[in-house]
Amino acid sequence: MGPDNLHVLAEDLVSASAAVLNSMNHSVVVWDTGGRLLFVNREASETFLWDQRELVGALVAERLVPAADVPFAREVVRDVEAGAPWSGDLALRRGDGAIVRTAVNLSPLRTADGLVVGAIATAEDVSVQRARESRSKKMVNYLLQALAGGEVGTFNWEFASNAVSWDEVAAAIFDVPAELDIVTFDEWLDLVDDHDRDLVLEARTEAAASDQYYRATYRLALADGEVRWIEERGAAAINPDGTISGIVGVVADATSRIEHEQEVAARAREAHRLAAEETEQRTRLEFLTEIDKLALHASDHRDLMHQLATACVPYLSDWCSIHFCAGGSKDHTFPEVVVAHRDPSRVDLLHQLLVKHPPTSALPVGAGAVIRNDEAQHLTDFSWLREHAFSPGGEEWEDDAQAFFAEFDPVSLVAVPLRTSSGLIGAIQFVTDMSQRVLTASDLPLIETTANRIAEALEATWLRDEQRTLAATLQSALLPPRLRRIEGIDLAVRYWVAGAMSEVGGDFYDLYPLADTPAGQQRWVVLIGDVCGTGPAAAAVTAIARHTVRAAARHGASHREVLEWLNEAILLSDRDRFCTLVYSTLTDNGDGTWLLESVSGGHPLPVLVDGDGAARPIGEYGTLMGILPEIHTHTERTVLRPGDTVVLYTDGFTDVAGSYGIEEDELFSMLETVHAQSHHADEFADQFGAAVEEILPMAQRDDDMALLVLRVGERTDADADALVLLGDRRFEPVPQSVAAARRFVHELIGQIANSDAILLGVSELATNAVIHAQSDFRVCVHASHSVIRVEVSDSSPQLPVVGEPGPNGVGGRGIRILEHLSTRWGVEDHDGAKTVWFELHGPQLRRVRRAPAN
Repeated sequence: MGPDNLHVLAEDLVSASAAVLNSMNHSVVVWDTGGRLLFVNREASETFLWDQRELVGALVAERLVPAADVPFAREVVRDVEAGAPWSGDLALRRGDGAIVRTAVNLSPLRTADGLVVGAIATAEDVSVQRARESRSKKMVNYLLQALAGGEVGTFNWEFASNAVSWDEVAAAIFDVPAELDIVTFDEWLDLVDDHDRDLVLEARTEAAASDQYYRATYRLALADGEVRWIEERGAAAINPDGTISGIVGVVADATSRIEHEQEVAARAREAHRLAAEETEQRTRLEFLTEIDKLALHASDHRDLMHQLATACVPYLSDWCSIHFCAGGSKDHTFPEVVVAHRDPSRVDLLHQLLVKHPPTSALPVGAGAVIRNDEAQHLTDFSWLREHAFSPGGEEWEDDAQAFFAEFDPVSLVAVPLRTSSGLIGAIQFVTDMSQRVLTASDLPLIETTANRIAEALEATWLRDEQRTLAATLQSALLPPRLRRIEGIDLAVRYWVAGAMSEVGGDFYDLYPLADTPAGQQRWVVLIGDVCGTGPAAAAVTAIARHTVRAAARHGASHREVLEWLNEAILLSDRDRFCTLVYSTLTDNGDGTWLLESVSGGHPLPVLVDGDGAARPIGEYGTLMGILPEIHTHTERTVLRPGDTVVLYTDGFTDVAGSYGIEEDELFSMLETVHAQSHHADEFADQFGAAVEEILPMAQRDDDMALLVLRVGERTDADADALVLLGDRRFEPVPQSVAAARRFVHELIGQIANSDAILLGVSELATNAVIHAQSDFRVCVHASHSVIRVEVSDSSPQLPVVGEPGPNGVGGRGIRILEHLSTRWGVEDHDGAKTVWFELHGPQLRRVRRAPAN
């Protein structure tokens, strides 16, 4: 059949279906086997801007296809006219000349009997879509290149097939052959380290369930034993219908980064450890330094024990006890014991339990056992001791152990001996309970070092205490044991010990009546002196001076002769010491006046403050005693009238280095001021001592001071009974304050009759303030010639109760003790605070003296 016939047949087919083709929403173009356009539907005209009138009859290749694509288009058309459909993209020329990318579907145009008479094509402008797809492909390519450049691989886990596929980079990361690009999920999971499989599986499962991104870091268990860290990030793969088909993600080898981070973290941990170690070392050094400082400033070894035990709590343990065998006694039978606990209310009970079990006790644990066996103990298990205590076996310590476990729940114990070059001097034990801290072997070096420091400090302080005691005993032997009362003379004596009183001072005084006086006449020797230096040599010369003067005076020697006797005695003693003194006699004239005859051997002259308040020296300076064989003296005679006051003193008051010395004019002015403000000799002495202490505290002076005040005229009863404040001080609510308060009062009252009763009363009231009031407390001490009054004030409104403890009670006896000891006692309420006071009465209290206040 010829071309024309085929063209006619094609036109007939188009005509028959033109209405249908125009109604389609796709662009449709029809041409015959000769390539001439037969039909362009309305959609095609609008989409491609074609004019059907211009196109019909034209050759399709010339009008619609760019010249460059004509060969390809003709080849495609030939295949279609041969009966083979074709789909693909072609470049077509729009009516405005623009070339657009078009998706084309070509099919043969057949008659009813199957004869191909042309071709029919549907076309869609996909230029925008293809441009987007092109850009997407480029971006994907760039991404793949970037992933490959960053050594990041991709993977896909399909749930339906349970297969895991990956790219070459991922294969290299997982250390599997590149051609092995698909494995089952279980096969892939076998590559993951056993410890990390659950982590990875959980991360992927949660991502699939929640449609969330996930991140996982895990290790691979490689065949050669190498550990490789993998950083994986992924998300659920979502189908068009919204279902999840699997997991897609990326993986990277994070070994270098993680190992670096681990190294940095390890270095940081090491730096932190070293810093903590340095801090701990610094803290330990500060603690040990504090131990050394305490030894320097403690008033006595008992005070040091309290301070040391307190310093160890809670730094080293919850409670600490120090057991000191004073003097290193060989049997260590009853050591001194002090206790510190982080809960002060437990100190008394703990102390009583520990004291009841010295080294002679059979108690198998604790400081007593350490002293008994001279071996350290370290316990962290007390179950056996508890069981033994509550399963009586006849041991003497079982009842106390039960009482201990009823109040305390120990966690660990370390007890070590206290040793010095002298040997074993005690033990120290550290126990933890409330904090639940466990003392371990790492704590032992510090504990042992602490024990060594404490042992040396305790022994040194105890030796210092012994030296002080010896000095005080010797000093007291060189002073009158008591002062006699001179009728018609109001007398006061003070003796201040400089510094720590570690040596015997050279100051001395004496007062005694002369026997060779007419009947009814009073004649007294008043002596004050100062030996050069301190220590045993000075003490020897002091003894020579006192006894020589006494012997000469009793043999009726004159004032000059007394000094000649003394000068010769010191020279003959060959002691290489000299002495100054004022030797005076005081004679009652019977008319209310007294004759004072005084001679100075190089000593500061007595000062007379007359009834009008004017001060002047008495007599002239003479030669020092014990220097020259011949001496110069001058005896001064002075009549003393009622109201006159004579002051005798040693050079410790005036001869002080620097700006602390007192010139003569300044001394006279001070004495005149004190005389005007005082009513009796004791008050005069106290006020003068206070004025001197304001210039330089007694504790900072390096020379002892002795003072005698004689006022003509008898003290009235009202004056004698007037209470004078000796001192007051505030204390903190800590256990060691009890001992500190006791020492404070002891310094104020000195050695008098019933001083033990007074100090015991102070201990009871101070203990009540610490345990029950738990507030700061103030101790005030007042005294007259016949009364001592002690007041303890605290901030608690709780009033003391007279307890009735049972025979086994460990407390409640304080007020009973106070009631038994004192002449009277009472309580004063101060609007939410209180003062508990007690008094002791009696003439034996007349020797109360004003001591230096710190």
